Amino acid sequence: MAPNKMMALKHICVVFFVLSMTSVNCKTYPPRIESICLSDCVYFIKYNDYKELGDLPRPELENLCKNGSVPRFECELKWEYDGGYISG
Repeated sequence: MAPNKMMALKHICVVFFVLSMTSVNCKTYPPRIESICLSDCVYFIKYNDYKELGDLPRPELENLCKNGSVPRFECELKWEYDGGYISG
């Protein structure tokens, strides 16, 4: 093989190695965890600082939760699933 082809092959291998080692943040959770977190988020909206949103129909509240549009809400169950811990 010609030296240029070997060098090109080496660069391609290095690129694929780097891509394989890169952490991709596309975490998915089991449906049961997603369902519980969705219910927790709706509860959080209805009974905490978001009483003005509590009158919205449940499907609209669920859309807010799915879009991540609820400030200060973080599903603790996902933290536990990811190996995190819950303090206090």
